[in-house]
Amino acid sequence: MERTNIPTSPVQRAQLAALGFVRVDGLRAVEPWKAEEASEEDIVTANAKALGCYDGNNSRVVITTLGCEIWLAYHPGGEFWAKIKSITAELCPNGQGAFVPCSNGEELSFDSVMARLSNPDWQPQY
Repeated sequence: MERTNIPTSPVQRAQLAALGFVRVDGLRAVEPWKAEEASEEDIVTANAKALGCYDGNNSRVVITTLGCEIWLAYHPGGEFWAKIKSITAELCPNGQGAFVPCSNGEELSFDSVMARLSNPDWQPQY
């Protein structure tokens, strides 16, 4: 499926937030030991193959919407996959196959995450 440029609805955003997801596209994800060397390459973006996909890696779960929004959550194990089945069916018609940011040691800044929790459309100034 192709990019739609349609953002998630307020209802979908409320569902994602209730499940522990935070929107991370446009934020910088860097390895802590390279924080001073951060560059444009560290900004979380969706590639065309990941649109409408979800996936998990190292206790992180990502949902990449057709509108290029990337939502990330901590995967506590247990029944988490069952809890997100409905929202992944709705937002991820292409199934699994998304890149999972922050699943290999990269970190988001605390300030960026807090800003996105209060406003999913907040954009950092890099």
